[in-house]
Amino acid sequence: MRVGVWSAIAFAVVGNVAVAFAADKPDDIKENRVEARLSHDARLRGQDIHVDVDEGVARIKGKVATAADKARAEQLAAKVVGVRSVDNQLEVDPAVAKDRIEHNADKAKERIDDNAKKAKDRISCDESVPIVTTLAEAQNQIEELTHPLIATSSNAAGELHSSESQIAGTK
Repeated sequence: MRVGVWSAIAFAVVGNVAVAFAADKPDDIKENRVEARLSHDARLRGQDIHVDVDEGVARIKGKVATAADKARAEQLAAKVVGVRSVDNQLEVDPAVAKDRIEHNADKAKERIDDNAKKAKDRISCDESVPIVTTLAEAQNQIEELTHPLIATSSNAAGELHSSESQIAGTK
């Protein structure tokens, strides 16, 4: 008889734990979905937002850059299936905007530096071709390269003119 009572008590405890675990699991799934939505949004990515879902109520806390970001986070959280309401406890902190701008500028600079390095690696510089450093040097190089062409075209124009004169004189 004692074994039966203890078995029933153990079964009831284990069953209650399993029921409690099963009840928490849907909220964890909703919490993960809200966090994923917020982290994938271009405006909210990288901002300090924490999510807790309890019985279908999504509580969002942290700091965002603007009131628009705060409203956006609430909209995204409300769209998650199973979220009944959103308790928006986000604080608007303009310093977050400055931090986000600095972070984005640093990332952009890193991408530019990486692209410049890749471009530099792809270009093989022929040492026999001088590198132009001033506008005057560039103009001199252009004149040196185009002078023979100009002279040739001037000579050709002169020859054409004399040929036309000869043809006109024979008529």
